[in-house]
Amino acid sequence: MRTTILILLLAGGLPLLGVAGEEDVLYRNFDVSAITAPHPARFGPWLGAPLPEAGIEEEREAPEPLPFVDGDQLVEMIRESVASPSWEGDGALLAFGNGTLFARNRPAVLQELAAFLSSLEQAAERRILFQVRVFEGKGGKPVASGSVEARPGVPTTVKVTNRVRLLTGYEAEVAQRARIAKPFVLPAEEGLVVDLVGQPALDGRRVVVEALVQRGTFDRPIGRLRLMEGDEGGEPPLGEIDIPVFRRFLAFTTSVLESGGATTIPLRIGDRAARIEIRAALLGRLPDGPVVDAGSLTRIPTGWSIGYPEMSADERARSAPRPLPEEDSRPLLGDPEEVVDLVTTLTDPWYWEEEGTLEITGEGLLFLKAKEDVRKHVLSFLTARESERLHPVRLELRFYSRAGEVKPGAVPAFEPGSATLVGSGLAVTLPGRNAFLSAGDVRNYVADYKVEVAEGSQLANPVIGQSFAGFAANLRPRLSIDRSRIRLDVGLLFAHRPPRISPRSTGARHLGVLSGIEEHRAAVHTSVVMPAAGTYVLDLGPSPVKAGERLVAVITSRVE
Repeated sequence: MRTTILILLLAGGLPLLGVAGEEDVLYRNFDVSAITAPHPARFGPWLGAPLPEAGIEEEREAPEPLPFVDGDQLVEMIRESVASPSWEGDGALLAFGNGTLFARNRPAVLQELAAFLSSLEQAAERRILFQVRVFEGKGGKPVASGSVEARPGVPTTVKVTNRVRLLTGYEAEVAQRARIAKPFVLPAEEGLVVDLVGQPALDGRRVVVEALVQRGTFDRPIGRLRLMEGDEGGEPPLGEIDIPVFRRFLAFTTSVLESGGATTIPLRIGDRAARIEIRAALLGRLPDGPVVDAGSLTRIPTGWSIGYPEMSADERARSAPRPLPEEDSRPLLGDPEEVVDLVTTLTDPWYWEEEGTLEITGEGLLFLKAKEDVRKHVLSFLTARESERLHPVRLELRFYSRAGEVKPGAVPAFEPGSATLVGSGLAVTLPGRNAFLSAGDVRNYVADYKVEVAEGSQLANPVIGQSFAGFAANLRPRLSIDRSRIRLDVGLLFAHRPPRISPRSTGARHLGVLSGIEEHRAAVHTSVVMPAAGTYVLDLGPSPVKAGERLVAVITSRVE
């Protein structure tokens, strides 16, 4: 209501103001809907085996749509950035409503305002082009690919998947001596889903890319459950349930790429080797003017996390991406207010009080209106601070099962010898940021039965459980001041399951077979110091893969 009254006042009531010097004051409106309208932030689906008890496929909740700049915030920025004293003069008005900016001021100020809004609109039109390709084996053509354009700081998704229907159970009913078995079918996906967020660096040539990679496939069923009524061998089966294997790879990484450059993530699902290539190119540049993109310094990381090694195998298999812990949810340099205070303190606070304008919005846009020498000094300072933090650390993780003694600690190289490689992964992340890796397979198995008896009939409803076999790792590096060493916070888990699932009878009257499942786990949580370009060996204890051997985690690092 207030906005409507204001618009009517500006449109029809301005002559009533009786402004002194009205011949020097003009009224103009600007269509700013392109920069103030909310842009829906797309967020990719969860890829994986569905849960029987869920009933429906669980989609991740998308974040609220956000505008490039809020309308009220835009008005405040104009008052601070464009001929700020003039908006307090007689006859000057500035208001926003329904995607339109209403302004009344001298012609010279309106011309400056138009140039300011034009530069802001050009900044909002910038896009980052993401290209994702998947290669199987050591070379050859990509087996899957996709591309998408996104606004800086807004999550987007590249998705190459196959939709499947998975039979996970039955709901059985008995009424009037009739047998009714309703199949429990859930949608699932296999293939590749990559969630991406890109943020240009201050130099306009590099892009900070956060990527959550999910790759999964359903293998042929390892078994089939027959649903029976009555004694075993009596009535014909009501139906059958496939028990599938879902092989999964998950990785959350943060990389810094030259515009048009690429990063590669190798992966292995079962005995198949592959690699994912992510390429990012910045389309368009910020125009010359008061608008500077400082989002790489002030934006809080998107912060996906898929679970932690201390979680049980079932919990991890069921967990969906969630925000990172609070200690990981910090911007590179500070929040907008901290950056402004830092810059003004290190330059000339009196200058910003009297002449210059320095303010940063929540979207990371820095409004910098100052003398050329001051402008260069501020941008030089911010670029240097940013460059100090943008040193990606490449971490490679390998699990070996090895006989004989193992000497933990930093070593020049690790010679596997007769060791057997049982798992591997690679992540690229920034110092202080979390990297998560997980690879393995998820199996549905019959955990229990619910038996119903009614009207002289009895039916068995299977309870399907899930179990994960493979590895999960949380790795967080921090560089020393001289960049020669890395302090690495490590959380590792390796879960192994014997390849055979042993049937276990529950008795004739319980109508079916209970498939037992056995797991062996090795885990470690520690903090180590290792060379910035070197190898560190962790002894995880007796190997769950082979008796008489030890499980060894080998971490290799390199600062890019």
